[in-house]
Amino acid sequence: MSEQMSEQMSEQMSEQMSEQISTQVSTPISKQKPIALTEPTARFSMRIRITDRDVDFAKNLKLSALFSYFQDIASLHSENLGASVRILSKELGVAWILMKQRVEIVQMPQLFDEIIIETWPGAPKALFDRDYYVKDLDGNILVKSISVWVLMDIEKREIYRNIKDNPYLDYRRNLPLIEERAIDAKMGKLRSPETLTHVYDKRIGYSDIDYNRHVNNAIYCDHIMDTFGLDFLENHTINSIEINYQNEVHAGDTLELYIGEYDDTSTNFYIEGLNTHTVATAFKAKVTF
Repeated sequence: MSEQMSEQMSEQMSEQMSEQISTQVSTPISKQKPIALTEPTARFSMRIRITDRDVDFAKNLKLSALFSYFQDIASLHSENLGASVRILSKELGVAWILMKQRVEIVQMPQLFDEIIIETWPGAPKALFDRDYYVKDLDGNILVKSISVWVLMDIEKREIYRNIKDNPYLDYRRNLPLIEERAIDAKMGKLRSPETLTHVYDKRIGYSDIDYNRHVNNAIYCDHIMDTFGLDFLENHTINSIEINYQNEVHAGDTLELYIGEYDDTSTNFYIEGLNTHTVATAFKAKVTF
C-alpha cells in the first residue's frame, strides 16, 4: 500500500465503523480454555492462565502478549461464526486485516493470574468493529479494547468491499446485535507532535513475522515499548495505547523508531515506525502512562 492509500483508508475508518474477527492466528496460548460451543454465539469467552513467557520484568502481562490474546480469541470466534481466515481465504481470497486498536488498562494482569477474555463483533460493513473485555474471575474489568478491521483481497492487496448480502460474511445470522461498546470512543488519525526524536533502528527478521510474511500486529507492541528505557518503565504504569497500522513491513526491512511528547507532562507519547525500504510509515501509536 502507498502512503496515500494508507491515509485514505485511515480517513474512511474515521467515518465508518463496524467489525468482526481476526486477521492472523498466533501461536496457541498455553492453558487457554475456550468455552465449548456447538452453536454460533454473539459473545465469545476464553479463560487463560498467564504463564512466564507472557510477562515482563515486573511480572506484568506484556502488551504484545495481550494483543496476541486478542488475536487468538478473535480467530476462535470467527471460526465459531463461520467466517474464519481459513474459510474466507479459500472461498473469497480475502484475509482479515487489523487497521486500528485502542486499549485502556484498569489493572494489568500479572503472572499466574487467571483471566477471562470476552469479545463480540459489530454488524458486517466495509469496516468491522470488534470489542474486548479482559476480566478477573470475579467479573471485574481489567482491560477494555476496541478495534477496527477490514477485509483485504490477498492478490490485489486492496480492501475487499463486496460485503452486502455476502453469505460468507453474514456471520450474525439470527444472533442479536450487541450494541454495547467496550470503550465509548471513535478512533481517528493520530496527530504527530512537532518534534520527533529518533530512538533506534529495528531490522525485521524471523522472530517478527507471521505466516503472512509480514510483521504481526502484536509484535509492534514490543517495538513500541522498546522506545522507552527500563528506568522509565520501572517508574511508570501504562494506562492506554492506540495504534494505527498503515503499511506492511517484511523480513529484511528496517524500521526507524521515533518518539515525541504531546505535552510537557511526560505521560503522553507518540511513537512512529518508518520503513526505510519503502519510505512509508508502518504504524503510528499513542501511549499514555
